[in-house]
Amino acid sequence: MRKCGFHVQRTGGELRQAIEGVQPAVIVSLAHDRDFWQGVKQDLPETLLIGRLYEEGRDWRQTDPRWWAEQCAALEMPYDAFITWNEPTDVYNEITLELAAQHDDWCCQFRRRMAELGYEAVALNVPTGHFHRNAVVNLFPNICQEFDYIGLHEYSARAMWDQDPGKQRAAKDVPKNEGDVIGHWYCQRYRDWHDGIVARWPEREGQFKLVITECGIAYGVMPGYGDVGWQTDLSVDQYMASLWWYFGEMNQDDYCLGGAIFMVGFADHKWASFETLPFWRQLLEIPEVGAVEPPAVPEEEEPEEEMTIKIYDFDHGPGDPDAPTVGWDWLRDTFGDVQVRAIEDKVSLQEGDLVYKLDYLDARVGPANIIINVRDEDGNPIQGETVMFGWPDAPAHGYADKPSNWTENGVPGGTNANGDVGPGLGTGAYYSPADGERGPHFVWIWDKPSDYVDGLGMIAGTNHAHLNLGYRAVEWSEEEPPVVPGAGELADRLDLVIAELVQIRDELRAAEG
Repeated sequence: MRKCGFHVQRTGGELRQAIEGVQPAVIVSLAHDRDFWQGVKQDLPETLLIGRLYEEGRDWRQTDPRWWAEQCAALEMPYDAFITWNEPTDVYNEITLELAAQHDDWCCQFRRRMAELGYEAVALNVPTGHFHRNAVVNLFPNICQEFDYIGLHEYSARAMWDQDPGKQRAAKDVPKNEGDVIGHWYCQRYRDWHDGIVARWPEREGQFKLVITECGIAYGVMPGYGDVGWQTDLSVDQYMASLWWYFGEMNQDDYCLGGAIFMVGFADHKWASFETLPFWRQLLEIPEVGAVEPPAVPEEEEPEEEMTIKIYDFDHGPGDPDAPTVGWDWLRDTFGDVQVRAIEDKVSLQEGDLVYKLDYLDARVGPANIIINVRDEDGNPIQGETVMFGWPDAPAHGYADKPSNWTENGVPGGTNANGDVGPGLGTGAYYSPADGERGPHFVWIWDKPSDYVDGLGMIAGTNHAHLNLGYRAVEWSEEEPPVVPGAGELADRLDLVIAELVQIRDELRAAEG
């Protein structure tokens, strides 16, 4: 069993494989699938399954805690525990002694009713950076003395060992003495909580567990970022380096049960940049016991796709061999957070394996459909390849499970004689990049391992402005693949050769004269 746990919004075959492989000590679930979790509990009885009930707009202060506990139990789920309330905003943004006492009592009433109904409860679950040890014991004394499980969230960026990313915290947020409410740590704050609780109540030593009900990389701790995750600008190796360090350190602390990585199976597209599920096999490198030294973080560099994928603006396209391309800055300024995940980051490839790499992104206006083109190594169109096009709640595609599958859902479509498939876009495809929204759609190819693209859709207020895609088959090699020039590139090279020959001719004539 590993302390690297999962925070999930959906269930399915790939998640079940990940759970069976990693054997996480803790799972937090918003996907209330009774049969799925019953199977997990039968296979992993030691895993702490925590449910989280959520209703849009509900305020804990306007909710009877015993009634809320009954609503949780009414789900009849095979969970071991339920979260009292997740990130109660007023508790950490508007904290007063009166409000803290109210929440302290609310959580305890919830726990007592949950116990009567046969469940445990996990209290607090406050955002990263809250609270200082003395604030916890002074503001929530009953929680500290009564609960078996006390939860908190721990995030940082760009690495989890960065305790003050960007040095953006205002002076009022920095603890000036031991009694300050707002803390300044991001990850491993649970150690401070534990030490504070057992210092005040020594008899509590060994009687409770801290649970990190959300953890990972969140750029919201840095200035200028919204609620976005590790995929914003980290490679998989950089992200995994943080997780290896964090859980290796946690292995030393028996009083911390584990941490639920946010997110391992998202349903709400808002959280797509946190997604970890496709890379779960790399979590197997985290040991079950013992500390782990943080691996050297790879040097920061531009993602590979930014150097190799051709991007065309609205006035040019792949049909013109001489068409100029634009950069990723233009693409993201225009279409927002479009993400490309390389297949080599998901599965282990062997020399010579045939894979589909994203060749181009082509900005278009007009018909409300995305054209996905698939070509072979020589640039010829491939007919009959199965392209998966989907969105977060798309139906299950029902195709055979393979390690190279990026999702379990999606609508399959076969390419025609031109190598094209053109799924239609409905009104749900509209989004506003200017407001920080992401396109809801994703694309990948089922037949052979392929890159994955998401954040696709139509820009709101336009005549269906969207991106078309082109994939090209390549033989995988650890070495940089040779660039196959198009006709326009060959013509450019020929022009350079002719210009060089003309210059040599002129120099010879000058020397003779």
